[in-house]
Amino acid sequence: MITGPLFFAGQIGVKNDKLVSDELSEQLAQAVQNIKDILLENNLDLKNVVDVTVFLSDPRDYDVFNELYSKIFPKPYPTRATAFVKSLPRNAKVELKVIAHPD
Repeated sequence: MITGPLFFAGQIGVKNDKLVSDELSEQLAQAVQNIKDILLENNLDLKNVVDVTVFLSDPRDYDVFNELYSKIFPKPYPTRATAFVKSLPRNAKVELKVIAHPD
């Protein structure tokens, strides 16, 4: 049972060891599903996420990402920082680093 914060990083849109799509929305959906799976294994869910660091490989994706993000996490939204990077593993468009904490 988790009693303190749970930290995990490097979440990209990979399933069965392959990037699910070239599309930002599909990559983000899979990355979030991967996060949900980890949270569930620890008896947590998205409402337990307190901080998200986002890495985007293309600044032009920011507005689309922001709209999708607001539909994924429940209010009050976790704190968030977004960084634009030259590249991500497997040429992903988005990577998430998350901190979750039990209630």
